[in-house]
Amino acid sequence: VRALQPMAYRRVIFLTSRGPGALTARDALKRMDPDGAFLRHISITARDKACFLPGTPCEPDACPYARGYWDKVREALPALLERRSGDPATIADVARKHEVCPFELSLDAASWSDVIIGDYNYLFDPVVRLQRLAGDPSTAVLVDESHQLSPRVRDMLSLSLRRAAVKEALAESPPDTVARRLRGIDRQLLKLRREAAGRLEQIIPLPEPLLRAQQRFVDEFANGELALQSWPACQQLLFTCSRWLRSESWYSPERFEFTLTPEDKKHGTELAVGMICLDAGPWVKARLGEFGGHVRFSGTVSPLQLYQSLHGIDDGAAERAGNPFSSDQLDVLVVPDVPTYLRARQRSLPQLLDLVATVMQSGAGHHLVAFPSFEYLETFAAAFAAAHAGVQVHVQARGMTEAQQAEYLAQFRQDETPLLGLVVLGGVFGESVDFSGARLAGIVCVGVGLPPPSLTRTALQAHFDARGMDGGAMAFQQPAMVKVLQMAGRLLRSQEDRGVLCLVDARFRQQEYERFFPGHWRPEVVRARDVGDRLEAFWGPDTAHAAERST
Repeated sequence: VRALQPMAYRRVIFLTSRGPGALTARDALKRMDPDGAFLRHISITARDKACFLPGTPCEPDACPYARGYWDKVREALPALLERRSGDPATIADVARKHEVCPFELSLDAASWSDVIIGDYNYLFDPVVRLQRLAGDPSTAVLVDESHQLSPRVRDMLSLSLRRAAVKEALAESPPDTVARRLRGIDRQLLKLRREAAGRLEQIIPLPEPLLRAQQRFVDEFANGELALQSWPACQQLLFTCSRWLRSESWYSPERFEFTLTPEDKKHGTELAVGMICLDAGPWVKARLGEFGGHVRFSGTVSPLQLYQSLHGIDDGAAERAGNPFSSDQLDVLVVPDVPTYLRARQRSLPQLLDLVATVMQSGAGHHLVAFPSFEYLETFAAAFAAAHAGVQVHVQARGMTEAQQAEYLAQFRQDETPLLGLVVLGGVFGESVDFSGARLAGIVCVGVGLPPPSLTRTALQAHFDARGMDGGAMAFQQPAMVKVLQMAGRLLRSQEDRGVLCLVDARFRQQEYERFFPGHWRPEVVRARDVGDRLEAFWGPDTAHAAERST
């Protein structure tokens, strides 16, 4: 706040990549201004999450919270602003009392707030971005978890049209004029499939006939006489096609490719056309340039210049903050002799089991082991349970609900007996999850977690290589190492914490991967058989013996 005062900024927009980031921001504001005497803040939550009547059209005739909004908001807005703290619960409370839409109320309150907290998409999504927040030189933007900025914005600028969505719309038996337009889209998709001649996913030229067919479909609804609620699949397809047509405002042939994924019933793929963004940098730079200033920050932006390039701001200022932890709090070990490649996993499983058991026995407390896939995790879980029946093992399940995630985390805070948690790199427990109070003593990252080769990844690599940049780093190593570094960041959460980070893969010794390591790491290469002695030196013999007795 003091830094903003001499720059004459009157408002801050705090952008988050995931929901937990908003909680952290609100907690920081509460500590800065406990009584709300100086700062009024508002959190903008997605419309569908804030809605009191999910599935109801946002129209006065259908929704009582939309009916008479402009009359009722005259009392609702001052009532919310008086609260000073506009967290989702407060917004919902005021909106219910005054019977107004909570999402619209949060947008109106944003204009009167000192700090606005919201997801990236409110600034960067070309369709849903909030125009009322843009173009203000007296507003500063803070971008949290900025290592996620480039992939998130690439996704916002990319598009996909599935033939299955067209068939679902036709199955609703819409009016003949609409059905005719839908069949026109379907014909163009089938024509592209014939031209593919059975080849796998491929890059295709700009599909102009398909775009024209989408335009004719959208035009059928332009007069507004059709009740879209009667055909939900048609309505959803209309949104999809409208976005395709609006993409003309952000598409450029230098930064986008069109893809075709032919139908393959054997492998469960369906006919789809995509427009993929290869480089979101110019769009990010342009959107941030609409404001008086911005700061992008994260604990995972090494090397700095690579992220500057991904964000389109090669000439921007960059600074590395000092490490808040001392060097004796973290022991980073690289274990190169336990192979984690797909074909070697079954053979090296006994080595990995012994290594994890050694790490657990060396330090009292809970431990996490992170795997590059659920398949690898589940194979290890079954084998570890059979070999170490006395150890409590908590396994991340596929598709866990928020309640199940919270219960999973609670086990680490409540249980005194050492627990072993098995999670997936890049999953829900790898980022923006607070393990404070969880008594974590160690994390083992198994493998570098490279994303599998794909047409999109190959196109990304070729795009950056053609511009004299390291395409392999941009397309493969950066997304892989983000997962590893974010997982490692769960370990030390306070000045009192100490812990061990074990990186299991020979590739962690290579310069291509080491350059992503934070500056305060002091990694040492240790063979698996020597890990126990190395950790005894770190923890001390008393801690090691206590851990061995407890497990």
